[in-house]
Amino acid sequence: MLKERSNDPSRLSNRGGTLLKEEKERSRVNKKLPRVEKELEDLIAKWEKQQRRPFLIKGKLITEYIVNQWHQYNQQQEQEKEKKHHIRTKQLEIENQMETINQSLTQKRRLPSKETLKSSKLRWIGEDSSCSSFATTMHSSQAPICY
Repeated sequence: MLKERSNDPSRLSNRGGTLLKEEKERSRVNKKLPRVEKELEDLIAKWEKQQRRPFLIKGKLITEYIVNQWHQYNQQQEQEKEKKHHIRTKQLEIENQMETINQSLTQKRRLPSKETLKSSKLRWIGEDSSCSSFATTMHSSQAPICY
C-alpha cells in the first residue's frame, strides 16, 4: 500500500503535510518490520514446542513462506524497474529518430540546391529588369546581361 501511494503523482500536489506523513510511516514500517518478523519467529517457535508439530501456511513452514514472499516481492520490484527502463529506452529511441528526421528536414530547408538558387536569381532579375522576357527564355546556366 505504501508503494502504491508513492507511485501516485497526485500526492505531490496535496497540502497538509501528507508527504511528510507518508515518509514517517515508511520509515516506521522499515524499522518495525524486522522486529515483527523476529517476534513472529519466536512466537511460532514457542507454539511449535507446545504443540509438537510444525506451524504451516499453505503447506509450507512459516520461515519458508516468509522467505518466498520476500523473494516474490523483490522479483516484482525488479520486473517493474526493468519495465520502466525498457519503456524509457524505447521512448529515447523514438525521440532520437524524430530528432534526426527533424534535423535532416531543417538541413534540407536551409541548404537549397544550386538550381534553386539560380532560378530564384533569374526570377528576381527577370521581375525587376527591362529584359525580363529575355531572362525567362534563357537557360538557367546562362546569365542575362542587362545594362
